[in-house]
Amino acid sequence: MVVISNFYNEAYLLPWWLENNKKYFKHGVMIDYHSTDNSVEIINKICPTWEIRTTKTDAWDPMDEDNEMMNVEKEFSGYKMILTLTEFLTGKCDFSDKPTCYSIPTKRMVDTKPNDPPVYEIPLTEQKRDGYMAKMNKYRYIHNHSFGDYVGAGRHKTNHETTPCNLVVWKYAYCPWTEEFIKRRLQFKKNMSVDHKRKGWGKQHKLNREELQEQYLKELKKI
Repeated sequence: MVVISNFYNEAYLLPWWLENNKKYFKHGVMIDYHSTDNSVEIINKICPTWEIRTTKTDAWDPMDEDNEMMNVEKEFSGYKMILTLTEFLTGKCDFSDKPTCYSIPTKRMVDTKPNDPPVYEIPLTEQKRDGYMAKMNKYRYIHNHSFGDYVGAGRHKTNHETTPCNLVVWKYAYCPWTEEFIKRRLQFKKNMSVDHKRKGWGKQHKLNREELQEQYLKELKKI
């Protein structure tokens, strides 16, 4: 069981994310997009046996990102999964010994109590539990094929035949709604590649503070 993720200045979410996902994965490969905070130190402290690699890409581009992580998948046998730093795996699954790709639905987490910030001493999944099930094409996958063979940018579709399971990914897209989390959301647009911007990908990462707040309020109404 191997998890693959990438990160850039994720010191705020990493403690919760690592503590949650290390319960599911024996090993992790964390790809650093040239972080300037203490993200690397946090990973080394909580998951000292996990690998930290520096990205081979020059800027953040969804297709380059997907290809880089699929190449990492090919290095490992057994089950593997790609998660972002907002995605927390939950639930249980009896894994097959046969080649299998499990489709995992996503629950979008929205902070209904933004004036009640979470603490690191308690799992985030116990403190912030409100959300709604995302539309049907927002799946993640855990599989034991050579690589995920994902379709399009974002890894929400795959060419593999899929099997449902009891796992769910809780995606903390608008939660916890703290100043630290908002600053985290605002930092990504400066690292987007020119091609990324030209193709209109990742619109959620281009929002300014006012637009981000408006989107949060819209998400809040879906709970």
